[in-house]
Amino acid sequence: YYLTADERVGDLMRDLLTSDQTLQQVEIGRKVPGAKKPVLPTGTIEMTFGTTWCPLAAAWLTEWERTGDSRWRDRIVAGLDSIGRLPHGWMTGSAPFDLASGRFIDQNRGIRLSHLNAVFGAVEVSSELVRLLDVPRYRTAWLDYCRWYNAPQADYLAKFGAPFGPRNLREAHSRLTAYVAHETQDMTLAARAAGEFLSGDAGLGTWPTDPRHTEGHVTEWPGVSTNASAQWGLAAIQCLALIPEALDRATIQSPAALGERRVGDVGRD
Repeated sequence: YYLTADERVGDLMRDLLTSDQTLQQVEIGRKVPGAKKPVLPTGTIEMTFGTTWCPLAAAWLTEWERTGDSRWRDRIVAGLDSIGRLPHGWMTGSAPFDLASGRFIDQNRGIRLSHLNAVFGAVEVSSELVRLLDVPRYRTAWLDYCRWYNAPQADYLAKFGAPFGPRNLREAHSRLTAYVAHETQDMTLAARAAGEFLSGDAGLGTWPTDPRHTEGHVTEWPGVSTNASAQWGLAAIQCLALIPEALDRATIQSPAALGERRVGDVGRD
């Protein structure tokens, strides 16, 4: 839309503004038979912060930019502030979302981490919202999530206690560690982020040589996937921008053979 000024594309973008209302009738979570649904207050829907709210916030941000209508800015701020007020902030994962006010409802929930919650645009949307809007509680909540998702097990347990499950997409989440390292100018976190990226853990990996090989007329890359390729690309771009010096000092960790896991790789792709 910004490149072409095609008003039809603009119309399609505007159609997304009330997608949150549609979620009253559409179940976008996993449709597992017999799964228990949370008991929600009237006028609310269950909403994840990353996979649902951030895409909605992106649509509202675009409408605010296009029109200057402050109600969309205010709706974004309501969501940001209410996430920041939750006891565990972004690490809560999801909460009931009040459709009228645009705020999340505090039910005193515990920590619930998902490897998917931040990787569908939440990193990029949050970084833009933090720059545009002064909501200190949200900034703190987002930086905490970036710091702790990929934290070493001992550090995490010392901070939050059990449980500590496997952290899938560790390579992809290196860009979150890089973000908080850059924002806080923490060189220790920068080194950790570089190590996470170059570890290749639950991701595409970075190779000292070309990992492809040719069988007949077909060139293959063992273990490659669209998910891993996309997440590696985003992490590479952002880590290069945020922690370039730390990347220069880090060491690539390669597996012994193509398609094998690296030592210490605890995630899954």
